Amino acid sequence: MDLLKMMIFRITLALVMLLAVNLTATELDEVFSQLKQKYADVETYQAEFSQQNYWTEVDIHKTSNGKIFYNNDNLLLSYQQPDGQKLLIDSTKVIMYDPSAEQVLITDKIDTKLRPIEILKYYWEDAEKELVTTKNGYNILLKKAQNKFITATVKDGWLKIIRIEDNSGNWVEYSFFNEVYNKKISPQIFQIEFDDDVNIIDNRKERL
Repeated sequence: MDLLKMMIFRITLALVMLLAVNLTATELDEVFSQLKQKYADVETYQAEFSQQNYWTEVDIHKTSNGKIFYNNDNLLLSYQQPDGQKLLIDSTKVIMYDPSAEQVLITDKIDTKLRPIEILKYYWEDAEKELVTTKNGYNILLKKAQNKFITATVKDGWLKIIRIEDNSGNWVEYSFFNEVYNKKISPQIFQIEFDDDVNIIDNRKERL
């Protein structure tokens, strides 16, 4: 009789755990769907950001900061530190400008995920997912996401922090604050001006 009760207990526990896993997966998909829809309604975005990088092999930690602007066609990272660096991605090309090196690099557009929601979407499908609630929101944990571990912090319905770590312990973390949504951005924001004597390296296959 005791053995029978133990078997029933184990079967019941297994069913409860299975139900919990399915509930968590469904809950996560719903949360992510709502988050994607919220960002789908964002036509323009501007914010201050902090970017931290760590390379474990050489034990180097680097912090950068600046402003991010994007609309449906363009994205600009304007760095205050390192001083004056800019990264512009438009519909056809990528421009990287380093005033201290007096150099501009132009390449064809690449599939780079820099919008906060696009980073999360890129790693979502194949990852093991976990949702951890916090005081003002929640954390999304993505494990085994293309050999990466992703932590995304959502507060008040918006992505605030995204951290990407690889199997070697190298990581990059983006923090966003003072965000402004759907406010008109001047087209001039997405125009990079540089001196005539800078070294321009144009690696596009077809130059316009």
